[in-house]
Amino acid sequence: MKISLKDIMVTDKLNKEPTHKELKILNQEPIRIINNVDTKCRRLKYLTLILLTIEDKYLPEIILSKRVEEVANEKNKFIENHIDNKGIIVKSARLKSGKPYLNLSEKFFIVLKMLGKYRCGKLGKVLYFLLKENEEIEVTNFSLNTIEKLYYLFVLLKYDFTINIILTKMSLAGYTCYKQFSGNFNEFFEGYLYDLKSYITEKKAEEIIFMTKRKFQKLSPKSFEHVLYPRQNWLLDLEIFSHREYMNSKEYVLCESFKDIVDKGLFDCYSIEYLENNYIKIFHLIYCYYSPTNILLKNIW
Repeated sequence: MKISLKDIMVTDKLNKEPTHKELKILNQEPIRIINNVDTKCRRLKYLTLILLTIEDKYLPEIILSKRVEEVANEKNKFIENHIDNKGIIVKSARLKSGKPYLNLSEKFFIVLKMLGKYRCGKLGKVLYFLLKENEEIEVTNFSLNTIEKLYYLFVLLKYDFTINIILTKMSLAGYTCYKQFSGNFNEFFEGYLYDLKSYITEKKAEEIIFMTKRKFQKLSPKSFEHVLYPRQNWLLDLEIFSHREYMNSKEYVLCESFKDIVDKGLFDCYSIEYLENNYIKIFHLIYCYYSPTNILLKNIW
């Protein structure tokens, strides 16, 4: 039995796990940023590996950390052929190598941590079920399959939209290297805040602008690594960005097939209601209509 896309979107309504104030705000406001992302967290496939390691079990952190490092060590042979091999998990004496990814998997609602034990979160169960039903359980490379792209892109647009939309618009404007992204980020962030005034009251806009501008203005170019490197690589894994080597540095470029989507504002999910009502259309435009040779929704339709 193949699961339908409608089932995915209905199941998403079940997500009630985030209870702390920060995630409640992210769910309600047009400023949506996943905070405190470790610069190591660059490969989305490791989040899938964590999910497949937990399955339906409750695992203490130390046991899960050990198993994740063991599984990653076994699968790391595939990362050498991936488009980028940064952010690798290795075996470590203190079992700390996979910790950043465990933290991120909580923020991506793949796992839930309670009383020192991890279990599969509600949305994580949906992802696991889809992978299992469509026989995508075995990891043989670090490229994302259709189901993973469907899940991770939705998570990024719903909970980390702000920075990702800014990066895509900067790339559309011709910025490619880290120095350009970090040096001009605040200018584009100002533009994002200006666009928000179309969606919220002026009083609320002023409150948000004051709080968020102060946060990013405090960041040094070095601190921007934690903001930029993970997102650039997530967009790379999602095949929204591509990269190239230039003068001993790496440049991130918006994929040609995606430029029209950003340029026409089809990626502008400032409102969560807009995202939830139009996500399947957005996903289809990115991966099917504009890139018919990449993936086909028929595998999970």
